[in-house]
Amino acid sequence: VAALLAPASGSGPPPAGSSMPVLAAQNLRLSLRELGVDATAAQARDVLRTYDADNSGSLDFSEFARIASQLAHARAPSPPVLATSDLRMALRELGVDATAAQTSSVLQRYDADSSGT
Repeated sequence: VAALLAPASGSGPPPAGSSMPVLAAQNLRLSLRELGVDATAAQARDVLRTYDADNSGSLDFSEFARIASQLAHARAPSPPVLATSDLRMALRELGVDATAAQTSSVLQRYDADSSGT
């Protein structure tokens, strides 16, 4: 991705006071592919329109970093879910014969997000 972050040919110099490299529109699909997103040309244009905050027609490093950050967040693994019935079965396998109410009470005590799982 870093190799693709270079001054866009024909786009002129970076904005005044900025030395940030820019990602030209024609290279956005390649950069997205390196991030694991196989976007069509139309989808890449939509991404550009969405993240090009200064409407320059290219993405500077901070604009592209937003994309990478959101992709990383979206791909973060979900924490495992343990339902009451799963916990009760696991307790039984450990030799603990807990009632449904007892199992629910244990789960509620350790359910940090109050999701019931």
